[in-house]
Order: sequence, then C-alpha cells, then structure tokens
Amino acid sequence: MEMARILDCYKRLLHVQNVYCKFKEAEATFKDVQKYIQKIESLELNINLGSIYSEFASFYFLQSNYKEAYRWSNKAIMQLDSAVSHRDLVKILRIGSKSCVVKKQFQQAEFLIKQAVQRTRQRFGDRSLIYAATLIDYGYFLLHTDATGHAIEVYQKALDIHIEVLGGRNLLVAVVHEDLAYAAYVHEYSTGRFKDA
Repeated sequence: MEMARILDCYKRLLHVQNVYCKFKEAEATFKDVQKYIQKIESLELNINLGSIYSEFASFYFLQSNYKEAYRWSNKAIMQLDSAVSHRDLVKILRIGSKSCVVKKQFQQAEFLIKQAVQRTRQRFGDRSLIYAATLIDYGYFLLHTDATGHAIEVYQKALDIHIEVLGGRNLLVAVVHEDLAYAAYVHEYSTGRFKDA
C-alpha cells in the first residue's frame, strides 16, 4: 500500500525531528501528517495509525505538553492489534507508560511498562539497545514512584548494555550515565548520604 509507506516515511521524519528537538520542523510535519490521515480516513483505508500516534505523543511529551502526550498515547494504545510490529508495539507501550507517569496514573503506567519490558526481552533479547531503552523508561517509572533503589539497578543494567553494545565513548552511554547519576542523587538525597551521587 503506497499510502501506508508514505505514512511510515512521515513517522520516521517526525521521529528524527523529535529526537533532535527540531520542534518547529516537527510542528510542520505534524500538521502535514494530520492532513494525510484525514485523506486516509476519507478513503476509508484500513491503515493502523498507532505508530504515528505514538510519535505525536512523543512530540508533545518532549515539549512538556503532557495533556496532549497522554491523549495521543491513549489513541495509539487504542490502535493496538496483531498487525502492529513488535518494535511499534513496544514504542507505544513505552510512551503510554511515560505519559501515565506524568499524569500520576501509576497503576496503568506500571502495567504498560512491564508489558514493554517483557515483550522487548522476549522479542529482541536482553542485550539489545531496544531492551536497554525500555529499561530506561522502566527506571523513569520507578524513579517517579519512589522506588529509587530499584531504579538505580535498572538504570545500571541499561548502562551496562549500552557499554557492551556501543563501547564506553558514545553519546547514548553518556545520557544513560546522566540518568543513573540523577537516580543515585534522588536515592541518596532521601537518605541524606551522598556517597555515590
């Protein structure tokens, strides 16, 4: 299906713009995609929109517009079916969980992130970068639910995987180091001892 491929190209473009915080460009892409989705809907085509909705959620989440991030992540979750790829499924579960965390819907967040961790481990293995990225989101959940000790363990595991796959000198490794350091700071702040932070 040509329209599905075009939608996938839009999704990839929006993803790159989100990752590099090119929000002005992402806003234009977002508007273009919405027009394209209207065209798809007017033709009554059976194209799953879950993965593009998850990119919309990421777009808003990265700009701290959590209300819209939550709305779009819920729309993405509603699109889940057997046609969704494993990679897109995990992405939808991850952004859904993070959106629930900021809305303080911790039970739903926990369910979503644990599903993402389990499915990622089963499908991609426990030494893959996608598994490590999912662990980072699990650490995010744990940190926001005051399970800081467990969050440190999860971030450490994610860091170990990143170092194993990418080596020590890599931007992604540095970002995970930062997440781990922040978790250690929060954990030790609560105890008043700053040995590792």
